[in-house]
Amino acid sequence: MNEAPSPLRSTEDRARIVRGRLIDLVARDLDLDRDKIADATPLSGDAVDRLFLFGSVERAFQIAIDDDEFMATRTFGDLVALVGRKR
Repeated sequence: MNEAPSPLRSTEDRARIVRGRLIDLVARDLDLDRDKIADATPLSGDAVDRLFLFGSVERAFQIAIDDDEFMATRTFGDLVALVGRKR
């Protein structure tokens, strides 16, 4: 008999889902190719693009990002780590 899948996801599954959602947001808001986004990818763009991205991230994950965190987040990997700490 097959067991029903657990409604609780593993930490790895949750991290993979968060990372995928962040890739979607970064690709959309910074107009980047989602297949080329890696931890070292800079979150470049003008200030308005970055503000829009961070607003999207705050809404998507229901978190608040303060000014110091915003200024310190330079790469996609930094963003993943920040969201991980906030969740």
